[in-house]
Amino acid sequence: HVFWGAQNEQELYMQELPRHWAGQHAHINYTAAVNEAADSDDYFTGYVHQSVIDQYPDLSPYDVYMSGPPAMIDAARAEFLKHRLSERYLYYDSFEFGFDVPVKILARPH
Repeated sequence: HVFWGAQNEQELYMQELPRHWAGQHAHINYTAAVNEAADSDDYFTGYVHQSVIDQYPDLSPYDVYMSGPPAMIDAARAEFLKHRLSERYLYYDSFEFGFDVPVKILARPH
């Protein structure tokens, strides 16, 4: 099951790819989650890790692979462990933007 999360619909880039996988392979599911309310019922509204827990409240039989900013990884990790995910089966890549990225974002006209 591929879960993809973002702040809003516009930030869910390359959705065609996981949707294609899910459409071509019966064993693949795709769920998109957005923090802000969406214009469509195609999205879970809330944090992506909440979407995982909503669909899999008992994580004990699963492996979880996740990637995202440190705050997201920390929050998801804590919640997943509360839902019986073994730390042994939790894999993650926690990343941060380089200093130039937030500077460029803040410099954009709003």
